[in-house]
Amino acid sequence: MLKSRCPCWAALSTPPNDQTILPSTSLWLRPNPKDETRVRSFRVRWKAVVEEQDSPLTRWVLGPLLTLLTYPYTLGHQLRLQAYNRGWAAVRRLPCRVISVGNVTLGGTGKTPVVEAIADLLHREGLRVCVLSRGYGGNPQAAVTVVSDGEQCLVPANAAGDEPVLLAERLAGVPVVVAKNRYAAGMLAVERFGVDVIVLDDGFQHIQLARDLDIVLLDAARPFGNGRLFPRGDLRERPTALARADVVVLTRWEPDIAPSTTALKLSQPMPPLFHSRYELLDLQILDDGRILPLASLRGQRVLAFCGIGTPEHFRRTLQGLEAEVVAFAAFPDHHPYSRSDLHHLVQTATQCGTATLVTTEKDGVRLRWLLPLSGQVWALRIRATIVEQEATWKACLLGAIKR
Repeated sequence: MLKSRCPCWAALSTPPNDQTILPSTSLWLRPNPKDETRVRSFRVRWKAVVEEQDSPLTRWVLGPLLTLLTYPYTLGHQLRLQAYNRGWAAVRRLPCRVISVGNVTLGGTGKTPVVEAIADLLHREGLRVCVLSRGYGGNPQAAVTVVSDGEQCLVPANAAGDEPVLLAERLAGVPVVVAKNRYAAGMLAVERFGVDVIVLDDGFQHIQLARDLDIVLLDAARPFGNGRLFPRGDLRERPTALARADVVVLTRWEPDIAPSTTALKLSQPMPPLFHSRYELLDLQILDDGRILPLASLRGQRVLAFCGIGTPEHFRRTLQGLEAEVVAFAAFPDHHPYSRSDLHHLVQTATQCGTATLVTTEKDGVRLRWLLPLSGQVWALRIRATIVEQEATWKACLLGAIKR
């Protein structure tokens, strides 16, 4: 098997906890825990424990500790819910309609493409739409940051976060605003842009802001992650929290992997259930913005890399496009890429006999500050679509706005 000579990477023949076997000449790359020049963050170690990718000794030591910590976390969350439900804490309402899109797990459910699809649909219906986001991974300089005024993107990803910038670039005519205080952001959007409806990104747990439609996304393959509450698992809330949802969407849906509604343990009465899958659009060369057809990947030797919640899904997507993935590098979600990262990726690709690197469109946003890139990097562009229920989905969204 090929070995990487890059000191910051360890090569594995197959990815941890993945039943799909890569070709024998492929590499699965991850940061080398023995390399003193690259310190693994707590978030990376936590994810390894949750997904049982770390050593058994580490899991035996940290597992019970994390389990104990779920009790104060759960108690705090329940007290917070009760405070709002009983009126001890105020729920604030904006002078416009609000559609919330969220989940019950920590990332990896494909919220950004679904938020884009909702905002685009409403905009095409003639409504004035704005997207509100927390801006995870960004470092804004103001309490409320206008990422886009609907005409152009105004701030980079390192200030606003990769997802808001990606939404700003994809949604012409739709402002995008980032703030920790979503009410303040919403008021700015109403006053400055005169919006009719706000799409609240990652809003299911943001219960201090009233909403007219609560949409919860579940990954079709892993609807409740590892089934354990944070911090021992990746569940933000118990599955019974779906009782607060108005709509449930199974993302990345495929007939052969979609769980039954019984397995989902949905509340009764069951909220309307929709299915969403990704439509693969094309490839964009990051250096010059040129667009390539998906067929460009067929038979192409590539090094693939990403820093998203479900890296295995990206790798399988590339293999489904008949790309020869000779190496794969999985970074933490929202990873801030450095020149050193890109150098090691290009060096490894060269050792594997290719000059082509492929990543996701969201990762491409985080690579912009490194332009011009030292290697040829293609970004795979996608969009979310509702499967076979488009008319009902549209009626559901518009009904919440017009009622």
